[in-house]
Amino acid sequence: MCPINRPIEYLWTIEIKQHIANYYNISIDNIEEGRRQYPAAEARAICMWMLNEYVYDELNPTPRYTKIGELFSNRDRTTAMEAIKRVNRILEPIKCANGKLITDKRFTRIFDEINEYVQSKIIKHETINC
Repeated sequence: MCPINRPIEYLWTIEIKQHIANYYNISIDNIEEGRRQYPAAEARAICMWMLNEYVYDELNPTPRYTKIGELFSNRDRTTAMEAIKRVNRILEPIKCANGKLITDKRFTRIFDEINEYVQSKIIKHETINC
């Protein structure tokens, strides 16, 4: 049974952080810390993107980024904003001089797998394991 005093956003945040930490085989603490090394920095950026897209999407941008930043060792809102922009940039195909589009296939595959899981949990409103 979920604790009554915890808002659903908090529970989704824990669920998303836990899934991403498990995917990268790191702890939630590694995601929340300020380390800039792979995989923690990449996992943190994806986590911030997911929270922005699915959990705190009803808030206006500034309070949303502030809230997301606070969930990661009280980071500044601009840190959350830049992480979300970085994920969007990586996912966007780049057009080469020869006209071909290239993408970061490894990152896109990881992102798609995590995104599929999060969508299945949040969009379908399945129960959260507390």
